[in-house]
Amino acid sequence: MNKKIINPTHTEDYMNRQQLAAAVSRFIAVNPSVSRKEAERIILKNSRTRSNYSR
Repeated sequence: MNKKIINPTHTEDYMNRQQLAAAVSRFIAVNPSVSRKEAERIILKNSRTRSNYSR
């Protein structure tokens, strides 16, 4: 998760389905006040902006 792998063939959707649950769990461990749904939204938003930036 901390190492960015740039693979032009995969879609964001595929990456997120694989890693979203783990990412949400980690996010909530650090920010206990944030709800699961909110954490999910933030992670999806962040991954979208990051992948656009790296393209």
